[in-house]
Amino acid sequence: IKGILDPEDARDAVRFGADGIVVSNHGGRQLDGVLSSARALPAIADAVKGDIAILADSGIRNGLDVVRMISCLN
Repeated sequence: IKGILDPEDARDAVRFGADGIVVSNHGGRQLDGVLSSARALPAIADAVKGDIAILADSGIRNGLDVVRMISCLN
C-alpha cells in the first residue's frame, strides 16, 4: 500500500493483511502540508514492529538520510 504517512494507517495495513507498505508523500506533489517520508518513517516502523515490509520512496537527499532511515528499521 503506497502513501502511508501515519502509524495508525500502517497498523491497519498489518491488520488487513497487506504484504508491505510504502512510506511516501508522493514527492510532495499531491499533498502540500504533510510530513516527509524520512520524518514519518520512525513512528511507522515502531508502530508495525517488523510485522510488515516497509519501503520508502522519497525524503532522501544524501547518504545521511539513508543511514537514518535504515537505522530506524533495525
